[in-house]
Amino acid sequence: MTLKIMSDTIDIEPKLSETAENEFLLEIESDNIQFSFQLSKLQIQTLGLKCIQSIPEPDINPRFNNIGEEDVYRIPLQGLVHLEDREIQTILREGDMSELEIFLWYMQSNEELINRFLNNMSKRAGDMMRDGLKSFPDAHPDTAPIRRLKQAREATEKLMKVISRLQSCGEIGPF
Repeated sequence: MTLKIMSDTIDIEPKLSETAENEFLLEIESDNIQFSFQLSKLQIQTLGLKCIQSIPEPDINPRFNNIGEEDVYRIPLQGLVHLEDREIQTILREGDMSELEIFLWYMQSNEELINRFLNNMSKRAGDMMRDGLKSFPDAHPDTAPIRRLKQAREATEKLMKVISRLQSCGEIGPF
């Protein structure tokens, strides 16, 4: 379903409230529209980072000045390291392994996260994934061509959708 709403934003004041441990309600109201979104913590973090990124630099608090476009995709998933092994194994079962390989390459600056995923695979699968990560055509995501970064962002977004779906049905908890 696609819904497109155009409105003068002068009289809109968004409200965000936590409805449960990992659930938030984003409400947007004005004189002529009213709607709300039920969002997870992961979705709120991603939305917040995208908003911060679009604010002109002089208007941003100095501690946020170093948030780059890639951080919008990476930061919300840093918390995956806090999941239990069983939850990571659920993500591994539900996710696409080729997408996961791209995601792990993209997140390579977070060794703890990579090890959590690799250690929850079978020895053979983990060894194959390690070899795949070592033989990746581009050594580091921060110096990779834009086409590779686009693939990594898409893989990350797909993984975020899998995680959101698993959280919504209670198979994994918030992180």
